Amino acid sequence: MPIGHHNLTLITVQNRSLYTNWLVEFEQYNEKIHFSNELNELFEPAKSYYWLGDLMLTVDLNKLFQKSIQDIMIEFLSDEEQSQIMTTNQQIQSLILQNSYKLDLPIEITSSFTISQIYKKIRFSFFDSVEITPLEKIETLLKSFALTHNEKLLVFTNLTHYFDSKDFDKLNELLSDYDQTALSIEFNQSKSSDDHSDYLIDEDFCLFES
Repeated sequence: MPIGHHNLTLITVQNRSLYTNWLVEFEQYNEKIHFSNELNELFEPAKSYYWLGDLMLTVDLNKLFQKSIQDIMIEFLSDEEQSQIMTTNQQIQSLILQNSYKLDLPIEITSSFTISQIYKKIRFSFFDSVEITPLEKIETLLKSFALTHNEKLLVFTNLTHYFDSKDFDKLNELLSDYDQTALSIEFNQSKSSDDHSDYLIDEDFCLFES
């Protein structure tokens, strides 16, 4: 099945057993799943795609990107901003040292943090509102993947549960804007005339394994 770059490919599966097997194999990065390029060169599953599953039920933006976003924020710091952070850190240590004098004990402050260590002490999280709005959530997801230079296929399930025709048009714009490619595996036993599927696997499909 050809998958277009920088847009969404929808596969509708009407065979429940096949759908269930696919989800398990995708989630486990099973070797039965094969991806290749235009030259038919095969890639390992783990290097080919990123399993995400249900956008609203299993995708946790904070778990996915909290660490990488911290690293990116540090990369974006200018020399002046780094200097300001270290100056502020020294001021905080000075205040702590002054406060220690109240104890009238022979103690000293020796802690010295790097910028990376300072950022690790600060908890970053996405707005709660982003997590409850499908289109806003997937835009944040795609933008975050773009910032981390992701080139893997993003694999979802049942995006049609959350998006209508207008949303799918917007989603394809976002995929193009952020240079990302997505696949959604849908389970639907009744294919309607307004279905957006690129591929349909009907309920009579039989899988033969040697």
